[in-house]
Amino acid sequence: MILTETGHALYENTFGFEGYPPIDESNRAAYMVRAFQNYWLSWPEIVAVTPFELVDPYGTTWYMDWLYPTTDIPHPQYTAVAALPKPSPIVVPGTLVITFQARASDVPGTYYSDVSALASQVVIASANGTAEVGVVEKLYRGYLPLVMKLTSPISPSTTTATGPVSEVEPISTWQPLASSIILRPSQTMNKSSQVKMPQPVDSISVDVGPRGIAVDSLAQRAYVTTEEGLAIIDLEESKLVTTVSLGTDPQGMAVNPSTGRVYVALSGEGSLSVVDGLEGWVLAVITGLKRPRGVAVNPTTNRVYVTDTGADRLVVIDGTNNEMLVSLPVGSYPDAVTVDPEANRIYVANAGDGSLWILDGTSHELIGIVKVAEGPLLGMAVNQDMGHVYIVHALVPGRHGLTVIDGQRGEVVATLTGDYNHPLGAAYAVAADEKTNHFYLAAEGELWVISGESHDLVAVIPTGAIAYNFGLAVDQTTGRVYMADVQEARILVIESE
Repeated sequence: MILTETGHALYENTFGFEGYPPIDESNRAAYMVRAFQNYWLSWPEIVAVTPFELVDPYGTTWYMDWLYPTTDIPHPQYTAVAALPKPSPIVVPGTLVITFQARASDVPGTYYSDVSALASQVVIASANGTAEVGVVEKLYRGYLPLVMKLTSPISPSTTTATGPVSEVEPISTWQPLASSIILRPSQTMNKSSQVKMPQPVDSISVDVGPRGIAVDSLAQRAYVTTEEGLAIIDLEESKLVTTVSLGTDPQGMAVNPSTGRVYVALSGEGSLSVVDGLEGWVLAVITGLKRPRGVAVNPTTNRVYVTDTGADRLVVIDGTNNEMLVSLPVGSYPDAVTVDPEANRIYVANAGDGSLWILDGTSHELIGIVKVAEGPLLGMAVNQDMGHVYIVHALVPGRHGLTVIDGQRGEVVATLTGDYNHPLGAAYAVAADEKTNHFYLAAEGELWVISGESHDLVAVIPTGAIAYNFGLAVDQTTGRVYMADVQEARILVIESE
């Protein structure tokens, strides 16, 4: 017998009526250890046990994950079970099943793929000439009636916040998105004042699935982390210039438009690469990090901020000489980080405990901690003019939310949860346009345009793309939006108003 999909859902309180506490990270890890150590080993009929899922890349069932979404950072239950003594032999023969998407040319013909895999202590034979894909000259489509099963809407929950260190308790408010999915011009303005709605205008192919993106408005270049390194894109020509090989698992990145330097977090290497954005050269590699994830730059002070997720700290680096200035302990599993140069504040989103830390950019002292959510914090952006911070996070099982925080007061301004027709599901990335005072949210194959003042939904743009935490950026000069499409290995270009 094999027990599959084993685990406890975070925050579940099914047996609360019997006096059991809700499931949290700590007791969930303890329950799993007891199950493996005290029960299942003594049951002779059980030959194997598997977790519910190691990680859901779309984040829709994050509450059952053993690893955090879009990364390999372990939950406590993973670490606790991994530390248990293993029965001999440690390596058990088995079958590895690899599922992948096959790519083919747009030229008619038959195409095949070569598949290889690596694992420690195991030799895995390559599979060549497999996954046959046929491309035909013309496809004749047949259409079937669309049947939709409507379900009851989930009531939004109120988010609380913990205020600044001065112990002033901020007041939480909740503001839903507009009930209308698209505010049509006839509803909000007369014909003479109609404006052009954002539309996808171009796409730029990269070698493999893109992860993060940063835009240098001055140089008109975009920098994209992929599985193979850093892709450099000429925005004026809308083409890939080159790809710089860096190392294992590149994640977040940021660019300093004043110096043209690009900083890339290599999570698998435990390092930060410094790249000349114009020449495509690696200028330096900063080591001594455990598992870096997010990167932000303050061009005014030439300071670089890196979340070292594996060490629960924020590292501050001098952008002139690439020296590490200070290491600051923050919350659990810090992921995204952003900077407000005008206010000289640093914002750190802690995925492990759902908190936002606000730090002074000069003294690096803690100004305040805001409790955003119980689930993981994902993407983050800041609007300097408004002083608002936008954070995408898991809200309830199967749904994400976006919380707007006043960075100066450390207060929750609004929590956006979508509506009945458009619930927030696979949403990760957010970016702000300071000229129009709009912010953009990548959610389930769509790009949402939201008013920074009213928090109303202005438009929904179908993209068919999924963008992860760092995969959305706005050119503050042209107003164009750039979205990293991980499925189609491309960058979508969206023209704003």
